[in-house]
Amino acid sequence: MQGRALEDILAQVKPSDTGLRNNGGGHFNHALFWKVIGPQIGTSQAGPEGPLQRRIDASFGDLDTLKKTIAKAAADQFGSGWAWLVQDLNDPDQLFVTSTPNQDNPLMAKIVPAAGQGRPILGIDVWEHAYYLNYQNRRTDYVGAVLDRINWSAVSTLMA
Repeated sequence: MQGRALEDILAQVKPSDTGLRNNGGGHFNHALFWKVIGPQIGTSQAGPEGPLQRRIDASFGDLDTLKKTIAKAAADQFGSGWAWLVQDLNDPDQLFVTSTPNQDNPLMAKIVPAAGQGRPILGIDVWEHAYYLNYQNRRTDYVGAVLDRINWSAVSTLMA
């Protein structure tokens, strides 16, 4: 695996590769999360622009609908995991929302169902450690706070 990009390694990970799924996936997921979140409300642009905005509009209708869709995916994820905004590999102009358990992510073709595979461009950590100190069991409040702090410019740089 030496010299290979983490994204390439994760795309080939097998169900039996638990250490790689947990550690490699955890590293990738958290690195993406910290890249797209701003420190506080008002520190990022008001919303997406350019190609990202057009893809959101084409895929969801508008930003509010996208936010509701991600919030529902986060709320419906049983236990620890992630909610994702994903760029479709077969049609890069299309975006979709999915969730994964534990440290799995949409790159993992041999782990994630085909309908959930793609290039993750926004991930929200819904493990209890991410929100419990400030939000206790109010995951939906935490997800709303995260969605208010998205750096949409950073998200747009992750698209192909």
